[in-house]
Amino acid sequence: MASRSLLPGERRPGQADTAGAARQAGRAGQAARPPLMLAAGLLLLASAASFADVIAVRPVRPPVAGLDRWWLGIVTTWQSVPLTDAGKVLSLISGPSTGGPVIMAGLGLFLLLRRRWRAALFTVLAWATASLLSVLIKHLVARPRPPGPLTHVGFGSFPSGHVISAVVIGLVLTATLARPGRRVLALGWVAAEVLAVAACRTYLHAHWLTDTAESVLVATGIVVTLWWYFAPMLEGERAGLDRPAGPGGGPATPGSGPASPEDRTDLVRRGYDALSYRYRGDDDEAGPRYGPWLERLQSLVPAAGHVLDLGCGCGVPVARTLAAGGYRVTGVDISAVQVSRARKLVPAAAFVQADATQLEFAAGSFDAVVSLYALIHMPLAAQPALLARAAGWLRPGGWLLAVAGQGAWTGTEDHWLGGDTVMWWSQADAATYRRWLEDAGLEITEQGFVPEGDGGHALFWARKPPG
Repeated sequence: MASRSLLPGERRPGQADTAGAARQAGRAGQAARPPLMLAAGLLLLASAASFADVIAVRPVRPPVAGLDRWWLGIVTTWQSVPLTDAGKVLSLISGPSTGGPVIMAGLGLFLLLRRRWRAALFTVLAWATASLLSVLIKHLVARPRPPGPLTHVGFGSFPSGHVISAVVIGLVLTATLARPGRRVLALGWVAAEVLAVAACRTYLHAHWLTDTAESVLVATGIVVTLWWYFAPMLEGERAGLDRPAGPGGGPATPGSGPASPEDRTDLVRRGYDALSYRYRGDDDEAGPRYGPWLERLQSLVPAAGHVLDLGCGCGVPVARTLAAGGYRVTGVDISAVQVSRARKLVPAAAFVQADATQLEFAAGSFDAVVSLYALIHMPLAAQPALLARAAGWLRPGGWLLAVAGQGAWTGTEDHWLGGDTVMWWSQADAATYRRWLEDAGLEITEQGFVPEGDGGHALFWARKPPG
């Protein structure tokens, strides 16, 4: 079992969302959106609007005309037949009416085939919004093109549609396909791509230098603002959390699945053994979902406290984050591959390969027990007993953090994560988990809802009474 499961959409026929759950979903989704990202996006758009206003006052000889003519003089000295031909090819690839739409349409189709319709919607909105705003600014500012263009040009030099296209393509690819731990590298490639297109368009006398600067402000502002809004949805889809059907096309199947609890547990073990690396990479970060939970846990648990991670997966991000914070961590997972990776990725923690429902620890061994998306991979009949034992393993005043089912459901998914394996889940509803925790003698200090697709999971913070 891993620290985060991949569950087909939780809402089943006849299961309605309550108004309270909807409000919780909204709050949880909002909390997962980085506020600095929104501020950055709006600041970029405001800067773009201000700059466009400055150019529009005197579009023929704006205050930046000296800089533009200086740069145009430099790139004119570079002119050669091979370089001009290369510039025309790059313009064709990045063009807002040539290669750009083809690339974005291909990306959107790929995302839809992967059941990532929210990422596909983000892609379409980013492209459409940037394209429309580009045309609008061109007509409002009406800045003439540089003299002697070396390629076909249309109306309006300000901003550059080609540079806007390059920025949108690069940032959308980064947001939808790059893993969080590799996004800095991806953004470096995006910067190089944009600089190449900007240099190309000014070399061809299709745009002034400051036209390309406006393009970067406009496109980056639009994509970053939309990325802020879609961030929790993109993160969930990237990990496969809200796919309503198997990624390979196989539907999620309700029902008990394998006949015996042992068979079901073995199905989970084999699934994570086979797809451990596809499920989570070595460099994955805590992200907007896990990060706030782990920060809060560290504020509640004493320094150097002992934490049990049930369903630790490869140790990323829970065990690694807590171990880096100075906590003693014991991780438990049923998958041999996951545990082997965890021992390499988080050498400061201790890991045990075991069935969590069969575990035994001495009473009062831990300051906190964490189980994120792991209970729902265990036989339902064994879950209340495990929660009761986990409460006993806590020291007085200790904390339990758990993500479990919101709605009752048991079933399997064929071709899980696009592979050849089957995954199995079994979960009660949130009210039942709450009752089990209270029966175990824990005080529930907070119950939340973690939205994922058309459904979600229940989040519990519970404390063992002190003394």
